[in-house]
Amino acid sequence: VMGNKKILLRKIILRLIIVMFIIIAFIVIVIAVINIYMKSVTSSKILSVDECKDMDADCILVLGAGVAPSGKPTWMLEDRILTSEELYNVNASPKIIMSGDHGRVSYDEVNTMKNYAINDGIPSEDIFMDHAGFETYDSMYRAKKIFGAKKVVIVSQKYHLYRSLYIAKKMGLFYTTTYKILLRRTPMSDLNLAEYERICSLDFSPDLNVTSEETIENYLG
Repeated sequence: VMGNKKILLRKIILRLIIVMFIIIAFIVIVIAVINIYMKSVTSSKILSVDECKDMDADCILVLGAGVAPSGKPTWMLEDRILTSEELYNVNASPKIIMSGDHGRVSYDEVNTMKNYAINDGIPSEDIFMDHAGFETYDSMYRAKKIFGAKKVVIVSQKYHLYRSLYIAKKMGLFYTTTYKILLRRTPMSDLNLAEYERICSLDFSPDLNVTSEETIENYLG
């Protein structure tokens, strides 16, 4: 009897392991399919700074990417700010929106971004701040609904652009984008960021189907 129970227990454990592997494989396939699809419908919109010359977009939208404890932008955010400055200088748009997290008094991405650009010679009056750009969807939604933008140059790193562009496309924005790679980026950091974005891509569909006007529009920073 005991022998039969052990055999039965082993069979149950084996079946559970098989089911777990099937679930994991399914999740991996779903992530891969989503990323392949997003890349296929957005990759043609990833442009260089030179290709954005004299584009006359409504704004250059810079997506936040963290502030260090020292109060300085992370290298990733610095990369985006510098790219937005280049775009501004080639007349991609006469206005820049710095969109980031300023949900706490002690943490302020947007003023950090604006001050950096001002120190580099960008006129303060041409820089707008979106204090509630907590996520990519928030930044896109508010660029359209709060700032009235219809033609937007989105600035981010390439690993993040596919999802950003897909959201912009679904929201009806004229979407184009640009990115720049700093030499400080390492292959390992690229790999980690790409994996992170693949996981995040699972989150984009609910975002696009939920109207969060009350929570997003009322937060004006």
